[in-house]
Amino acid sequence: MDITELKELVIKALELYDKSNTKYAEYINSKFNIMNELNDYGHFELHDKKINANYQIIGYYDIINKIWIWGWVTQIHNNLTELSRELLDYGLKLDVASINAEQIYLKGLLLNSRYIVNEKISLDINIAIFLYILNKKILFIYPKKTEDKIIYYFIYNLNT
Repeated sequence: MDITELKELVIKALELYDKSNTKYAEYINSKFNIMNELNDYGHFELHDKKINANYQIIGYYDIINKIWIWGWVTQIHNNLTELSRELLDYGLKLDVASINAEQIYLKGLLLNSRYIVNEKISLDINIAIFLYILNKKILFIYPKKTEDKIIYYFIYNLNT
């Protein structure tokens, strides 16, 4: 099993993640307020003004137990997990019969509803891969940290 393709995927994904984080740094470092938990509308508070944004939930990272939980497995309203479910569908369509390290890794990453992520770099790589797969559909990934978890949001529209 050749892991060259998997290495290339990780490198490309991290490059895109870094570019996205750099381009949208002021949003990522600002406060994001959700207006109503049943719709996909919120706003960033940036330089004394509110910038509207549309979002969806990717998933949660349980800081205490070091477990990733996909948005598609939670009981959140469907319109807030549509892109998360699209990643699930992407994983379901991967063909592991080819014995390709990249596809086997992606299938495990995208299909397991919960999995342990012990290191921050592993979490960053996974988040970068999600961004890479959905590249044209989202602008950036916003992490919202609470005491015991980090909620990751896809931000796909900014109304400046």
